[in-house]
Amino acid sequence: MTHRWTLLQVSGAAVLGSSSVMLGAAFTPFVTQTCVMCPAMGRGFPFVFPSYSLAQGLDRVIVVATIVLLALFALAALLGIQRRIASAAALVAAVSALALVAFEGADASGRVVGEDAASPPMELGSHGPIPYVPAHAFSPPAHLDAGFFLFLVAALVAVAAAIALALTVQRMSTNSTNRISPQSLPSPIQG
Repeated sequence: MTHRWTLLQVSGAAVLGSSSVMLGAAFTPFVTQTCVMCPAMGRGFPFVFPSYSLAQGLDRVIVVATIVLLALFALAALLGIQRRIASAAALVAAVSALALVAFEGADASGRVVGEDAASPPMELGSHGPIPYVPAHAFSPPAHLDAGFFLFLVAALVAVAAAIALALTVQRMSTNSTNRISPQSLPSPIQG
């Protein structure tokens, strides 16, 4: 039984640690845009746009809320507050964080840089504004930066630790001696 308590503490601490790493990774450079047709800034240095973090993206509230919820659920499971529900919720939050980083990484120029929120260029026509795309307009390529990979590894660790946490809590509750057995309940048949 003591090895299960140790596994519970280690997996809970791993979820808490990975959520803190994810919180730090949300503020590190997540994506960088480069310009391939811009003039060089010196010998061999290409022009580089500033890096963007997840905290600057369109989904910043969802990212931070998911990380905070993951930490709170892991802390509740460690403290014994509704341990089964908290460990299951920590697993759901960890999987959500993993799905979120995969989604943000796949559409980094749209969601993190903010190109999805930009309105299309308009041209004034005879009946009002008409959206158009200029012939030479293109978005500079976006490259994933260290924050993406740090967040991804932390989310994978959080999922693995949350699985271990949920399984440990489930095994501890099925082997508990203070559960009500069917023999101790009063019989519905009065005889």
